[in-house]
Amino acid sequence: MTPTESHAAPAGDHAHRPHDPTAQPELPILTRVLLIVLGWLLLLLGVVGSLLPVLQGWLFFALGAATLSLVSKTALRFTRWCFRPWPRGWRRILRARRRILQKLVD
Repeated sequence: MTPTESHAAPAGDHAHRPHDPTAQPELPILTRVLLIVLGWLLLLLGVVGSLLPVLQGWLFFALGAATLSLVSKTALRFTRWCFRPWPRGWRRILRARRRILQKLVD
């Protein structure tokens, strides 16, 4: 057996690995910066909204976390932790996230 054969993975090995929802395509730097700024602005609006009765703070928190999760694995893990009680909602977020990332990359 040659050294390359001993480390080669079986042909169907990739089919047995679970899909990694934290896998992210590499976005252009300008897109990443814009998403980070937008995410933090939405989180700031969430803080203001939690203090003022006019704005819905939780909605801006959710939108900010979702936006930051497009560029940060830490934000994605935090969003997943927040959605522990709602697995159905989490699946919907992952589907929307995949569609958004696909449009941003293309």
